[in-house]
Amino acid sequence: MAWQGIALAMVIEPEILFLDEPAASVDKSNIGIIKEIILGMKKESRIIVIMTTHDARQAELLADTLIQIKGGKIISL
Repeated sequence: MAWQGIALAMVIEPEILFLDEPAASVDKSNIGIIKEIILGMKKESRIIVIMTTHDARQAELLADTLIQIKGGKIISL
């Protein structure tokens, strides 16, 4: 499960956590778990999370700063 990988990474308490499509190929119940883990990390300000996703709705919900890239170029910041 994707959320288990995130939980394992958090055990070592990294300063920065890179997530590449953390909800890709995950069922709805586990997507909710992943969302809550990321929101919890943000709330506690324990870690910087850098995440890539094709899900614009998820990005808008979870991001403090949103950067959109198209064709290798930044199109919005």
